[in-house]
Amino acid sequence: MINQEEIDVLQTIYAHDLSISNTNPRWYGVMVATGDQHQCENVEQQYIHVLFHVPSGYPSVPVEVRVVTPVLITNSKTSNSSNIIDNEISVKEELEVILNLKAQEMANNEEFAMYEIAELARNWLWDNQRLSNISLNINHDWWVGELLDRILNWQTNSYSPSKIMELQFHMELQVIEGIQEICSVEVDIAKVRFFLMKNLWNVEKTIEVITKSINENNDETNTNIIHATTDDNDEKSCSICFDTFPTREIITFVICNHSVCNECFIQYLSLKISENHVFTIRCPGDVNCPHFVDPITIGRLLSPKLIYKYYSCLRESFNQLQKHTGITKKSQSAKKFSWCINPKCDYSLSQQNSDSIEIPSLLHCNGCTLTWCSSCEFMGGHWPSSCKDYENYLLTSHTVKPIKICKNEVSEIMTKPCPNCKILIAKDGG
Repeated sequence: MINQEEIDVLQTIYAHDLSISNTNPRWYGVMVATGDQHQCENVEQQYIHVLFHVPSGYPSVPVEVRVVTPVLITNSKTSNSSNIIDNEISVKEELEVILNLKAQEMANNEEFAMYEIAELARNWLWDNQRLSNISLNINHDWWVGELLDRILNWQTNSYSPSKIMELQFHMELQVIEGIQEICSVEVDIAKVRFFLMKNLWNVEKTIEVITKSINENNDETNTNIIHATTDDNDEKSCSICFDTFPTREIITFVICNHSVCNECFIQYLSLKISENHVFTIRCPGDVNCPHFVDPITIGRLLSPKLIYKYYSCLRESFNQLQKHTGITKKSQSAKKFSWCINPKCDYSLSQQNSDSIEIPSLLHCNGCTLTWCSSCEFMGGHWPSSCKDYENYLLTSHTVKPIKICKNEVSEIMTKPCPNCKILIAKDGG
């Protein structure tokens, strides 16, 4: 049986990085990172989620360990998406074997294992990333866009998938700490993510909305309070298929007491994620149930490919900020996020709002080293001329082809504007 002292130690060390599922069977989660990102500037911080299920007889019986990788542990810029996902699966399985062997070793000595395993995972990830990032020492100090950023204060940055997740984790932590300070309540991370997305990742607005909900409805049902694991050998009925299953094979929400079998739950999660509805994953036990499914429950049930899809949707939602120009216009310091226009690159870019509308800035992606105009997306950029001036120049030069990259295809086109409506047209016949 889980020892509360062990949980207290984990919570003291990992603070908000320690969480617990809001469903039974109970699973504990520790978010592990590659140490201080400033220790080695060439190594990018990566994250893994180590999940624990504490069985009856623990610690003499080994704790069950599962690894979830929110960000792919790979630095290949040429691999296609399927190879990248396969690489992530192999890395995940390798680490799970190491951690479960450690759990067995600790059980042989009848010692509590969760802290030891979390530290082993952190050290393994740190060593793995430090070695795999040696080839990433790309020298892009002399890039004209970086110099212009400093002179003209354009302040553009490119973010890897792990950096996007780091920004999101940081915002989630800010909301959790803000609610805890105001209401003395620790809010469930699933609820925090939902309201952050709904409020376009605005931390202050999210804290305000959740605080108002707690004060008006005395909403303490969504708090994430650590309980001891309980063993229950009874059978329960699934709210979806109505079959009866042992407790081990059924998911029961602690708050609403709805029960769903593993198979129905996995089908439900798969459907939601395939439809990109990652922020509306609620308890499937009742259509009107308001409670969200926590990330630990999602992580322990789904395959690595679906988990990758889940976190890809989270990252994509972060870039939806660029579509809401009303928000970015409120503050000159506000940044808008967008994907790199290279269809083979999964980096994101942020650009601070510019005072100059006529002369757009350059964008540069450190992931694929691509540079383009922030307005017309012309490859290589055309600073300091405006898009209109450069377009007129291209129309007078028959030796230059405008090249534009979009997310779906890479195309080279030779066009000229229609004399009447000015829309670009291409002659393809007599």
